[in-house]
Amino acid sequence: MFAGDALRTDKNRRPRLPSAAMTLNIAEAKNSIRKIASYEFELLLPGHGPPILTDASKKVKEFAASLG
Repeated sequence: MFAGDALRTDKNRRPRLPSAAMTLNIAEAKNSIRKIASYEFELLLPGHGPPILTDASKKVKEFAASLG
């Protein structure tokens, strides 16, 4: 999955919200992450941060669930 600026990863390869510099609307950013979480994929290539190389969709789903 090429996520671009829809989400980023931290140094431990965990999904994170885009920074304030990357989005003007955090609610829409969360909706985008939830949409990405609806797909199945092994790799995640974010626009910022290291890639997630295994079980990426599972990690994004867990992160999306934590967004409330």
